[in-house]
Amino acid sequence: MKCKSIYALLFLIFQITRSETSTAQPPVSVSVQLDSAGYRIGDYIGLTVSISHPYELQMGWVGIGMRLGNQFDVIRQVANDSIRQENFLTEQKKYLITTFDTGWLSIPPMVVFYKSPSGKWDSSLSDPLPVYIGTIHVDAAKGPKPIKPLLMAESDSKWKWLAGAAFILLAAGSFYYWYRIQKKKNKDRKKKVVPRKSPYERTKEKLKELDDEQLWQKGNLNEYYLRLTYILREYVEETLQIPALEITTIEMLRALQKKLTETSLLDQLKRDLLLTDLVKYAKLKPGDEDHQRVMATIIEFIEKTKPELITEKNKALA
Repeated sequence: MKCKSIYALLFLIFQITRSETSTAQPPVSVSVQLDSAGYRIGDYIGLTVSISHPYELQMGWVGIGMRLGNQFDVIRQVANDSIRQENFLTEQKKYLITTFDTGWLSIPPMVVFYKSPSGKWDSSLSDPLPVYIGTIHVDAAKGPKPIKPLLMAESDSKWKWLAGAAFILLAAGSFYYWYRIQKKKNKDRKKKVVPRKSPYERTKEKLKELDDEQLWQKGNLNEYYLRLTYILREYVEETLQIPALEITTIEMLRALQKKLTETSLLDQLKRDLLLTDLVKYAKLKPGDEDHQRVMATIIEFIEKTKPELITEKNKALA
């Protein structure tokens, strides 16, 4: 409650200090979408918060848990995405939420803060979003069903003893057979340690498998680029200790620029990753040479960021 009170006070200060005379359209738009029209109590609700703003604008997200109030609970954040078109950027954060209230509820307005070109901080709000939460239907008119009586099995002590003796003999014979086999195996067994493949080796194998499936040649562009970028993000996370699976494309590129010095390679990777975002989220259809170039760029990136190469470069710089 204390945290929410502080947030409410800060938001009120931002609203009071906003320019009352400005009638221009705000440069930032916020929208909220749900993945369905109605839900039952306790269902997982897919909530997507989208923010569109100029690329160079400094943004400040507010934790969604602070905005949902007491009617909804946040389960987890499931995805981060971004789409850049010229000098405009659309960022999306997807969450799973739930509620145990019923009836017509309202997703409160989501707020983001941004720093205007003049250096002043401002805010933008989404519209509240109504959602219906239904209950589980129970037919009270039929009443509870009667409990079935116990089913008693006929007992025959003679057959019980015979079955028990047969089971004991079978178990003893099986154990003796298993013991002899294990004893023989243990004499000749040698522990073989299979070395675990490095992230570089596993990534090269995954890229080879993806290329052999010829997805883009068959018209499956969305699946091709989803898997291609996921393989790259896994490699970046394991090799460069960047949480690439949890951040947007723009955030990952900025983190790479702080760790690597290959300027030309990073520029090409940036162009190709932004192209993959347009294919996945804007239904762009690149040419054959674009598909081949994106794969080649990612392979070159992996070759030049192998752990041993990075270690040698760091020693040389030292």
